[in-house]
Amino acid sequence: MTRREMLLTSAYGFAIVVLAVSLPGHRSALAVGPDQEQAELANALSGAKVSLQQGFTASEREGHR
Repeated sequence: MTRREMLLTSAYGFAIVVLAVSLPGHRSALAVGPDQEQAELANALSGAKVSLQQGFTASEREGHR
């Protein structure tokens, strides 16, 4: 797998993790408060291999929006 393919795979994986974390727990996150929500999100995303900006850049290069 080339470096470019790895970056794209990581970016797509990151996007899936963000969606998986944010969608199901959206209502419960409002009930616990923004500080706890932010801490849970940071915890869930701590293993990300690329930054959000890198993911957006890779996605844009491939023509995905």
